[in-house]
Amino acid sequence: MSKKRLIADAGGSKTAWAILESGNLIEQFETSSLHPRYALQFDEHDKIRLKEQLTNGIDSPLSFYGAGCSSEERKQQMHAFFTDLGFTSVDIFPDTIGACRAALGNNPGFVAILGTGSVLLGYNGKAITQQIGGLGAIIGDEGSGLYFAKLLVKGLLEGQIEFTPELLEVFESKDAIRKHLSGVDVLPWLSSLAGKVAALHLRELHEKNFQIFVDTHLLQLQTSNKTLHVIGTYGCKQQAFLREVLDKNGWELGQCIEQPIFRLVEYHLGLND
Repeated sequence: MSKKRLIADAGGSKTAWAILESGNLIEQFETSSLHPRYALQFDEHDKIRLKEQLTNGIDSPLSFYGAGCSSEERKQQMHAFFTDLGFTSVDIFPDTIGACRAALGNNPGFVAILGTGSVLLGYNGKAITQQIGGLGAIIGDEGSGLYFAKLLVKGLLEGQIEFTPELLEVFESKDAIRKHLSGVDVLPWLSSLAGKVAALHLRELHEKNFQIFVDTHLLQLQTSNKTLHVIGTYGCKQQAFLREVLDKNGWELGQCIEQPIFRLVEYHLGLND
């Protein structure tokens, strides 16, 4: 009998899924974000839709790596969520452990998640030994795509950044920006902006964002290991600027992994799952 299992990696914007069977990746797909702030608000219609998307593996063991799943309370709530969907075997891990396993496997080092959110992690090959940042969108997230969006929006509203034709296509006007900022969907809107302007020449703003991350996270570390591995779409898309900023501050950019789900597949296959 073949052995099947699911692996999921849930960030603030989406959830990546992989189905393994007999030591092979047989399916990979995405669903909406299953961050607890969203998943725990699902109604029956949402749950039915998710179950339909997971039909091929809902009766198999699940290893779930999720943003917002660090506390025991959240882990228990998400365990109950998946049990209610029909899973009988579920392991819940925070996305921080997922990031370290994806970038380093069982080796020690430093990993930064630079996507919708940001955090710096020290890892000994088995467990996280140090965590800096991870304070969330309201008071933290330096170096993330979300923080970049906040810098961009603030610069446009204060007149420090000019409304080019390309930026006008995205933002329309200052009044339109203020309307978004006062809306209930302000965080998803901000999270979407880095991708929408990724092709524009905003070098100084990206470098400023990464330098703030270095100042608030890296410079306080006392270590001889000056290699930083990065997880997340924003950090990888803008890695040329990140590499320059790290180099100026005496650090080296290591692996840049935009989609950790594939590295997590390798990690679990290495455990003979």
